[in-house]
Amino acid sequence: MIRKHSKGARLTRTSYLAQRRSSPWIALWLTPRHTMTDLLKIAAPRAYAMVLILSMGWVWSIETASLAGIGLTHGLMAIVGLVVLGGAASGVLGMALMVALTTMMGRALGGRGTALDLFKVLLWSNVPLCLVLLLELTQIALTGMNYFTVGDAVSGQAAALVMSFIKMGLIVFGWYLTVVGVAQAHRCSKVQAALITAATFLSMLVIAVVTIAQALSFQLL
Repeated sequence: MIRKHSKGARLTRTSYLAQRRSSPWIALWLTPRHTMTDLLKIAAPRAYAMVLILSMGWVWSIETASLAGIGLTHGLMAIVGLVVLGGAASGVLGMALMVALTTMMGRALGGRGTALDLFKVLLWSNVPLCLVLLLELTQIALTGMNYFTVGDAVSGQAAALVMSFIKMGLIVFGWYLTVVGVAQAHRCSKVQAALITAATFLSMLVIAVVTIAQALSFQLL
């Protein structure tokens, strides 16, 4: 199938990436819209799928553990276990939930993307999180257990503080990739895609808060 773009260029199946002999890992940083369009035409990358999903889960898990100050009540081995296993589970379940919610909310707003389309774009939008994960591990190496105590993650470490700003920039770019990908998958505007994405993350936050609240109340019984 040939799709015509606004600048008059014609792209056949994976032609944008093929013509430039570029990998999606690089092309997404330079030309997000065209790259996402091409990625929708090819099969999801089995070789990279778990890398991208686990990176997302581990980033969420590490940041959640840091914000919760888990280092104040748990030792190193307990934290490693919680982060590794909890991150893996949250990555898989989080991706499944994101795909389901983004598909349904997009359809409700007139989008035409399938669950497979949304899986592809949401999967590849995690590319910046791979770098975030590397920065997190570097910060942990620099700050030790302080990373997992509230407010002390980067105290006294200029390099760790710089990395925190870089991480924020990467996370924002990851969100931008998500919006671009959702817009391409649902054939809608970026404004609509931003609303769909925001509604999805808000719904996931509510679900997470309710789940944690129920778990805590169960432990108190």
